[in-house]
Amino acid sequence: TIYSRGDNNIAAAGLGGAGNSADIQQLGDTNFAVVDVLGDDNDFYIDQSGSANELLITSDVAVNGNSVNVEQSGDINLVDVLIAGNANTLDISQSGSGNWVAGDNGYFALGGNDGLVSITQNGNDNLVLGSQSGQGNLMSVTQNGDFNTAIVVQN
Repeated sequence: TIYSRGDNNIAAAGLGGAGNSADIQQLGDTNFAVVDVLGDDNDFYIDQSGSANELLITSDVAVNGNSVNVEQSGDINLVDVLIAGNANTLDISQSGSGNWVAGDNGYFALGGNDGLVSITQNGNDNLVLGSQSGQGNLMSVTQNGDFNTAIVVQN
């Protein structure tokens, strides 16, 4: 568990192996977290509250059965996801103004079969850009507020 309170918080977690869990909680302004998924059947929970919340989730190798839960609240919430592997679950909840789920290249990407993506955004300037590739995948996007955009591709 990583808990940081105050301004300019930086946290990183990487789980190798199987059946592990990691919690990151950041409270304050300018929160940045990096999660590197290296194993299977791991659980991640990330909670960021304040202005300027940013999260990067990556997997350098194909990983399976991981669950990532993200809660961001405040101004300027950003999640960037690049994960490959089967049966991974991603649940993102953002509230505040300036909510975005997109990557450095302008989109997020999840590859593999039987994955689940759920994104809920409440607030202004909402944007979801990304893709989910493979078979048997499910994606749900809910946006409430102004300037909503959702462009997703499943193949």
